Amino acid sequence: MEKNIYIMRWYGPFADMESARKWDRQNNIPCSLYLISGMKKYAKSSIHYYIGKAERNHITDRFKDKNHHINDFSRIKEIWVGHFANKKATHDDVMLVENMLTSYFVGEVGEDKMFNRINFSLPARNVYVLSEWISPHTKLAWGKLSRNSPASIVADVIINKANDIAYNYYLYVSKKLKKQEKK
Repeated sequence: MEKNIYIMRWYGPFADMESARKWDRQNNIPCSLYLISGMKKYAKSSIHYYIGKAERNHITDRFKDKNHHINDFSRIKEIWVGHFANKKATHDDVMLVENMLTSYFVGEVGEDKMFNRINFSLPARNVYVLSEWISPHTKLAWGKLSRNSPASIVADVIINKANDIAYNYYLYVSKKLKKQEKK
């Protein structure tokens, strides 16, 4: 039985650090991962991204660290915070999902658009990540978001699967799941 199956519930988008921090303190949902998009300092139009982890009581406390990449953004466009919906995440779980998301994300936007400098290779084991994108105010799933939103870039389903004994790993994705209408 596969054990690396993760359902990530992403809350956002938050327009700035303070709105994310306020929501984080009011809701007390244990979030371990975050996605940030925005303008790089001295950039005129290009959007950059950062995927990070924090194993603290409040994920937004991580943003106040002196050398955090949030300081590399001149203007934040969106912040999403991610909660493991199907299990209490261990340190290894958090690291594995961060690695999956970063290695997938860099393939979508390119290394030059990422502040991350590590985790661009797929993990060496089977991993399944399912993402839900939730409005922090209504607690309902988002229908449509801008195409530059991390929620639009990250596939709803990402699977890293070993297909042969030579340990060749392959990435399978489903960009956006669609609601099936009843007939």
